[in-house]
Amino acid sequence: MGWSLNLPPPRHDRLRDFRIGVWLDAYPVDSAYRGAIEQFAQALAREGAKVDTLRSGPVDAVASWDAYLDLLFGIIGSGSPESELAAYRAAAQGASAGSYAARLGRATAQSLRHWTEQSARQAIVRERWSQFFEEFDVLLCPVSMTLAFPHKTDDGHGPVPQLKRTLVVDGAPRPYLDNLMWPGLATIAHLPSTVRPLGATIDGLPAGVQIIGPYLHDRTTIRFAALCDEALGGFRAPPS
Repeated sequence: MGWSLNLPPPRHDRLRDFRIGVWLDAYPVDSAYRGAIEQFAQALAREGAKVDTLRSGPVDAVASWDAYLDLLFGIIGSGSPESELAAYRAAAQGASAGSYAARLGRATAQSLRHWTEQSARQAIVRERWSQFFEEFDVLLCPVSMTLAFPHKTDDGHGPVPQLKRTLVVDGAPRPYLDNLMWPGLATIAHLPSTVRPLGATIDGLPAGVQIIGPYLHDRTTIRFAALCDEALGGFRAPPS
């Protein structure tokens, strides 16, 4: 027989049975957006769910991000044509050691040994998440560090042009690529993530919350999102 995968059923079928962790300080996030997630978590608690705002997260956020960045751009670099690799090298020349230009220049040209070392760190991250989900069923966190922003491609496509872009978070510019941090939490650990709307708009823009679940528990995050809709209401289009 061929290979098959049978996803386990949802952990729970009632909202009040869920053990929910909320992590809001792993990476930068706009304060208004953070506040909307906090209000959402409070609404879940009023519905009887067990909600715990975490003082420290399941993993070391900095180490997780560093490993994710190296693994991601190691793969990107391995399949990029020489012209794109040259663009990464050119962007890295003269850049400060901690800048994204320097980091991606190194990551796209990293050795197999370094990539393997980061893969071993990824295994540690995955184990830490596994331990976390022994006590919690889902984790709530932002989808990104800010709300929707104008799409910009007049300077080109792909990560190299993005090195010069910024996004405004609480009135201050942040590197554009910081926006990969929150989704990278789930991605590096191979965890399912479901995004559902928060309901209320922020400055006229819709916002969502990321629901991360245990490995292979896609049905848990999807069912949790559906239960939230049943209890709190589903998507409501913002006024046009």
